[in-house]
Formats: sequence, structure tokens, C-alpha cells
Amino acid sequence: MISAALLLAMVGIADLTRSLVRDWYTGEDAGTPLLSCRVLDVRGKRTMVLVIGAFWAIMLGASMWLLGLEWWWALAATILAAGWLATTTSREDAAAPLRLWPALGLLLGTLAFAVLDTTDPAAGTPAAAWHGTVAPEWIREIPLSTILVTIGVGLFLIESSNIVVRSALRPGSIRRRGVRGEAPVPLPDLRGGRLIGPLERLGLLTLTLAGMFTIVAALIAAKGIVRFPEISNDGATGSKAEYFLVGSLFSWGLSLLGVGLIRISG
Repeated sequence: MISAALLLAMVGIADLTRSLVRDWYTGEDAGTPLLSCRVLDVRGKRTMVLVIGAFWAIMLGASMWLLGLEWWWALAATILAAGWLATTTSREDAAAPLRLWPALGLLLGTLAFAVLDTTDPAAGTPAAAWHGTVAPEWIREIPLSTILVTIGVGLFLIESSNIVVRSALRPGSIRRRGVRGEAPVPLPDLRGGRLIGPLERLGLLTLTLAGMFTIVAALIAAKGIVRFPEISNDGATGSKAEYFLVGSLFSWGLSLLGVGLIRISG
């Protein structure tokens, strides 16, 4: 389970770095796949690689030293995380190179790690000593593995989940051609979702874990009410309605998958 948490955290940190580097370097090309960014500015590419590499080195070292994770699990997590970066893009206006296949591979890898990795972070590790003696009492009541998985899921839901949702929406899933072969209907602007999406997913994750299902249902209903005028005026193509439904279902599904992973981690 520790390797699953590490994998999600590595992917989440890397995607946040890609997004921030893209914004820092004028937002032109820093979101292209990491291993094929021929058009990326050299400074932006170097900064991206260095920052991601530094974060990953710290995370890998901490996982093996503080949590007792075996090196082969750390290596496997690094390979899968690098594969994710190589096959996805963080650009809002770019087509997903392999659509949802990278997300499916990451899901299967995470589930495999969760089932096969039997590393017990509470078995005499420095992290276990901190958790059992130094941490506040309310943190001690939560299993250490659950804390780690929650951190990994939370990091993934911030930016990486935006990439998954955009992969479901671009291209072809909600683009339509008219009966006379008109140009594809433009997609709604995705930039606002960079903030709204993570807040929504983290909110659903927190409320579901707390058992506040009535509030979860109310939030979902409220989102539909807010979007209803826009959807009702969508016209014959229905692109905005389909965009809303597909994006929302994927976003909610990712939150629920995170809840499930956290539940089984304890």
C-alpha cells in the first residue's frame, strides 16, 4: 500500500510542477509530454526536469528510509510515474496523446501496488516512531498507511485528475460534426476547471470520508442547478451538456476511487 501512495504522490507532484512551470514560462509549451517536448523552451524543460527530479529524489529517499519501502517497489513506482509523464500533457488546449490509456494503466498499477505491496510502515521505522509517540493523539488514532494514502490521493486529485478529465473530453468524445460536415463544435473553456475541479474533488473526498452523504448529494445537485441555464440553452448540438456530464462523472468517479483506496488502506 505504501508504494501505491508513493506512486500517486509522485504523479501528483510532477503534474503540479508541470502546470506551474508552464504558467511560469508564459504557458506556451511546458505542458507537452515530458519525453517528447521538442518545442519546449530549453530553460523551461530543464527547470521542469530538475524540480521534478528533486521532489522525486526526496520522496524516494523518505519512503525507503523513513517508511522501510523496499527499493524494487520504489523503482517500480518511479517507472510508472515516468511513464505517466511521457504519455500525458498538462496543456488545457492540447489533445490527449493516448486518450485514457495512461489513466487506465496508472489505475491498474495503483491497484496492483495496493494488493501486492505488504510493506508495514508501522514495523519499527522512523515514521512509525514519530506516529506512535510524537504525533498528536488524533493523528495516532489513524493508521499510518491511511495517512500516507490520503496524502497521495489528495495530491493526485489536485492537478493529475484535471489531466484525466481533459483526456476524457479531448478530442472526439464531445466534438460533433453537423449534418452538412460543419467544423467541430468548440469545447467550452477549460481554464476555470483548473481551480473548480480540484476544489470539488477534494470537497467530495473529505465529505464522503466524514460520512456527510447528505451534503455530498446537495453539492452535486447544486452544481446541476447552477449549470442548468447554460445546458438548457445549449442548442441542437448538446456539446455543453455532454461536456458537463462527462466531466462531472469522471471528476466524481476519481474522488470515489480515492475514497475506496483510503478505506482499504486501513
